[in-house]
Amino acid sequence: MQHLILKTKKEVFSRQSGLFSSKKGGEGYDFLDLAEYDYQSDAKRIDWKSYAKTGRLYTKIYQEEFLKNILIIPILSGSLHFGKRRLKSEILFETLGLIAFSALREGAKLKILDNFFDNIHQLQLFLLSLARQNLIGERDSLDEKLFYRFGEKHLTIVISDFLEFTNLSLFAARDDVVAIIIKERFDAACEAELVDNQTLKKLPYNLTKSSLAGYRKNMEKILLRQKEHFFRHKIDFIEVGEDDNIFQKLYIFFKER
Repeated sequence: MQHLILKTKKEVFSRQSGLFSSKKGGEGYDFLDLAEYDYQSDAKRIDWKSYAKTGRLYTKIYQEEFLKNILIIPILSGSLHFGKRRLKSEILFETLGLIAFSALREGAKLKILDNFFDNIHQLQLFLLSLARQNLIGERDSLDEKLFYRFGEKHLTIVISDFLEFTNLSLFAARDDVVAIIIKERFDAACEAELVDNQTLKKLPYNLTKSSLAGYRKNMEKILLRQKEHFFRHKIDFIEVGEDDNIFQKLYIFFKER
């Protein structure tokens, strides 16, 4: 995990910008720019000083308030202890590190679950302690009590493999919600001993091409229900896996939002 923390820090701080450098216009606190008034914009945001100087109407654009408050919710469970070259848990922690370090770089108020962070050292210690958790046999889900513990609006980022249906409707009603799906790669036929990482039940199994196709179909069915939930509640989502350049994929995703 220490190697992963160094990798994510280097990814974030060695670049000209972090993941949240593309500013999205909206109601908020920090002034960003002026835009020509188009008579559909809010008249309350007209910059009269610019009008006095130029004789043209401009409106003020602000950085959205939610970018000041970022809440990250990693959902940890035994199903993450799975992978071909890399465990899904490792991909989750890399994703978590990239987002968290980027949030601190941009000066956001960062929360991960119930924990507040305002410096890198504090964040590193937390990530190390989180990674030490034994996920085998664990069956975790979203703690909706988190919603009531934080009253202000957030950019809420939920990271999970979403193999257990996760209801994000409460958060979506208040926050701008992003779901990051940790996807798995399972495409080589072989003989293996399968272990249910939640119940610890073991079963010898011959993984043929047809059985793998059935497995993928079942996983797609589970994720389809989750994605339908995302669409219904206007939740943006992205899938990341072991073959991805995770920083690059997240950067493009957040830039285009």
